[in-house]
Amino acid sequence: MIDVFRDTVTLVSLSILISTIVWWLPLALLFPAFPVAITVAKSQKDIFKAFADKSKPSRLIRYYISVILSTQLVKEIKIFNLSNFFMSKHKENFLELENDLNRIRKKQIIRPQGWNLLYFVTASFVMYWFSNYLATGEVSNGELLGVIQA
Repeated sequence: MIDVFRDTVTLVSLSILISTIVWWLPLALLFPAFPVAITVAKSQKDIFKAFADKSKPSRLIRYYISVILSTQLVKEIKIFNLSNFFMSKHKENFLELENDLNRIRKKQIIRPQGWNLLYFVTASFVMYWFSNYLATGEVSNGELLGVIQA
């Protein structure tokens, strides 16, 4: 909550600062950022769901490792030659979990790219606008630097 409050205060103060240059500038820079934030949050939710849905393979992975590394069960593992069995089960569950997470990570990379393109186009437009106004002297170098830093 503290981070959200801090970021909100920063966002509002920078928006007020930028709006003193041109009233529509904060809107042009912030509008495309909201869909990006929503898609990133959706991807994080997918990762959480994957871990929640795949808790059984995670538990089995821990179980197989604990059995193989247990000093109390070492005799039974060697007598019945169970190390290969537990290692193959461990690998099977690990690969299942890894494949699901990789699928979600690919979605996480691809999903916001359209919105990132919109944000890039908007930021390019703002910089183009600034370069024209900078050339005519309507905007100072300091104002341009302030917007870039904000």
